[in-house]
Amino acid sequence: MATLTEPTAADGTRHMTRRVRLGKAWNDVEVNALKTYFPIHGSGWEGWSEVLPDRSSKAISVKAASMGIVTSRQHNKTPERQRFKREHPERRSGYKGPDPMEGRIMRMMADGMTPSEIDAEMKWRPGKAKRVITERWAREKGL
Repeated sequence: MATLTEPTAADGTRHMTRRVRLGKAWNDVEVNALKTYFPIHGSGWEGWSEVLPDRSSKAISVKAASMGIVTSRQHNKTPERQRFKREHPERRSGYKGPDPMEGRIMRMMADGMTPSEIDAEMKWRPGKAKRVITERWAREKGL
């Protein structure tokens, strides 16, 4: 919305500010599409350009919020997302636990591979396997 001042007095002076909506009004088809797809996909969905080609992602988010439809932040709190985060803690930001590849590295070590060979096999930067092995050793020793 933009703020627009208009002359309100007989002498043409501007005493009042009036808000004017820019852009076209939402029709029933667009509102129904928003109600159908926004709770599932949120505002970042690439399909919006096909479903609502004349609306920006900001316009979609603002309209959904004004209608009380679940926002994209709330979308990340759905039961499916919460279950995924519980089942895959290594995928969460700020994860401080053991490296998710630790078990595979230990199996490769048991098969006789050196840390350098593991790094080459996995196409990692040099030293990752050694770091993971050292961290595990330190954890087991309580350091």
